[in-house]
Amino acid sequence: FDAIVDLQKVLKARFPGATYVIGGPITWSFNTAKKISELNMFDHIFIGDGEATVPHMIRERLAQRPWPRIIQSERRFDLAKALPMNRRLMDGTISRYYGAVLEVSRGCPFLCEFCDIRILPDNNRAHVKNPELIVSEIAHIAELGVKQILLACDNFIGNQAWAEEVCDKIIAWQKSSGRRVSLYTWLTINVSKSPKLLQKLRQAGFDMFFIGVESFNQSSLLETAKVQNTSIAL
Repeated sequence: FDAIVDLQKVLKARFPGATYVIGGPITWSFNTAKKISELNMFDHIFIGDGEATVPHMIRERLAQRPWPRIIQSERRFDLAKALPMNRRLMDGTISRYYGAVLEVSRGCPFLCEFCDIRILPDNNRAHVKNPELIVSEIAHIAELGVKQILLACDNFIGNQAWAEEVCDKIIAWQKSSGRRVSLYTWLTINVSKSPKLLQKLRQAGFDMFFIGVESFNQSSLLETAKVQNTSIAL
């Protein structure tokens, strides 16, 4: 939070006439905790998924109609309807970065007590992008010379059948294109129970995972509802 506030101050000093809008998980969390006033340094506060609402906001601004101070999306966006990235914008800026980030899913089926993913509406299941779209984006990023891609999600194996399909399509793309990139993502340790999926993940180019171990104490895991770790011999 402090870093966000500090950055807003820097930008405000440099661009005093700009309109400042904040969105993302922090706005949902602060609104739920009744602390939304702590974000008052922003002109507008957006709560929820933006894909269906932001285009309307832009049209309203172009028509010189005012926005409400707090803008809230009424429903979750169906990631199956996600569009490709803006390739013109991406192609012109990709050289500034060491790698790329591609969002592939949202949500996680687990209910870990300390995680704010679980409190978002309809977020206790995997909302996933079309695997063909994901692979087409990976292919385009690879053509730009990128070697490392983070597949952003809450839990890549929240829907294991989908995760296998993504891997299968990445492997097929590798074979047809002769290209291979290094992939990194988040998932849960119960992946160890799925040797077939682990093999596919390796074949697809995943060489690093972020896994929340949290504790080696079974009582601590049960206390925080990290149940997916309790059945694994750590």
